Amino acid sequence: MDAAHDRNPRNRTGSRLVPYGTTIFSTITARANAAGAINLGQGFPDSDPPRELIEVVSDMHLAGRNQYSPMPGLPSLRGAVAEDREGRGHVHWNPDSEVTITSGATEALAAAFLGLLEIGDEVILFDPAYDAYPAGISMAGGTPVRLSMEDDDFAITRSTLEAGISSRTRMLVLNSPWNPVGRVLSASEIAIVADVCRRHDLICISDEVYERLIFDGSHRSIADLPDMRHRTVVISSLGKRYSCTGWKIGWACASEAITAAIRAAHQFLVFSVPEPHQHAAHHALSRLDQSWEHELHETYRKRRSLLFEGLRGSGLNPRHTEGSYFILAGIGDHQDSDDVSFCDRMLQDSRVAAIPASIFTERGQGCTRYVRFAFCKAERDLNEAVARISRMSTNV
Repeated sequence: MDAAHDRNPRNRTGSRLVPYGTTIFSTITARANAAGAINLGQGFPDSDPPRELIEVVSDMHLAGRNQYSPMPGLPSLRGAVAEDREGRGHVHWNPDSEVTITSGATEALAAAFLGLLEIGDEVILFDPAYDAYPAGISMAGGTPVRLSMEDDDFAITRSTLEAGISSRTRMLVLNSPWNPVGRVLSASEIAIVADVCRRHDLICISDEVYERLIFDGSHRSIADLPDMRHRTVVISSLGKRYSCTGWKIGWACASEAITAAIRAAHQFLVFSVPEPHQHAAHHALSRLDQSWEHELHETYRKRRSLLFEGLRGSGLNPRHTEGSYFILAGIGDHQDSDDVSFCDRMLQDSRVAAIPASIFTERGQGCTRYVRFAFCKAERDLNEAVARISRMSTNV
């Protein structure tokens, strides 16, 4: 007998993906565009990458570099990724056997889940968690186990983590700087996670895409800790660092055995990523004057302060952002029933779009009084958005 499944021709989505629907980022951006709203929801910058990187892409297209690139990525780019990480004090990765170029960090996540998980394996997530995590785990046949960090002021504690471990736990996902919270995990938190991974023989997926957008503290990679290199997948990307999120150039660094599993999935997901953009990524990591990146960092620091003070002045309760380009803000005195209602009203009445934080939690049951705002936007838009929010009534 066939497994139970909805045979309605209008509902052909596989059961593993039904709970996730359309990602909130596509939904909010579409609604913002339709309303002519200021979009502080989806985290894409309102600026272009350095012109010389765009010229590299153009030159490579004109030079005929328009066919398949090597499945693991260009050797030159894999080498640049390894050198960039080691140059910043992180562990060495062999570019031939331990670095894979992917179609953005999202594909790296998907390849890691598909390549490493067996049906029924459990994966620990720290809520609020980026929505690609549970969806990717479910697509791979795994089971997300979501641990709420809200009651601990968004800090990872040993007791909460240990309570989520079972005999089926295979993996956990760590994200620092943490989207949407904006925290940079402390050395003690990362040490707790590493200790649990070692004692329970877990693989750690370390999402470090915001590693270069840190305003307070310093970036720590769990792979650098003792006995963690061989059980960690470090994932990062070019997009956040160089304002080119649409290029979708990411990478996964892992031991040779884990890399083989990631590549086994990667080859059947996208096989390879566009070569012209890989050449630009190599140029960015190995040849670009670092002054551009420093200037971007200072621009974001200024915009972070602008939005933080503006939100606080408009009656919201923003949390301090240590890393990433997001601010998580409580809705304060506003009498909306929850974050979704507040975001709907803000979009309709003030034409400002943001992301309700509850979508980053299990079944939308957590963080129901928080909203995520992106400050990687033009200052004029941030100022106008703050002015509009300030005019919102706290009464519904």
